[in-house]
Amino acid sequence: MISLKGNFIVLSFLYIASGILFLALWYLNDHGLDLGNEYIIIAGISAIPLVLFRLLYFRGHKSDEREICLQRKVLSNAWQVTFILTVVMLGRINSGHQPQIFWIVGLWTVNFVARGGFGLYHFSRE
Repeated sequence: MISLKGNFIVLSFLYIASGILFLALWYLNDHGLDLGNEYIIIAGISAIPLVLFRLLYFRGHKSDEREICLQRKVLSNAWQVTFILTVVMLGRINSGHQPQIFWIVGLWTVNFVARGGFGLYHFSRE
């Protein structure tokens, strides 16, 4: 079988690392590191490795059908996990809890870690 052209295993690790970096920067921001409570800055900093990797290694890369199918599986699984977490948050809101900022942090982190985890699972099997 022909190996995959893209560096999807490395990209999956970077998704996991970006999710953990976002969570760590958010935690440090709330406990002393002063980024001015701008979560957009934290999101931008945590997305830098993904953007650089995509620019360096996927410029001019044309995915074949297998890669596209695997990418769709990864995204579908990651969004299913994110949807379940969103439904749980909606249930908390309906039971009288006020929405908190860390819910968005949790969504971002879970989405990135799930996308990286499912990427490792699907792309390592090929």
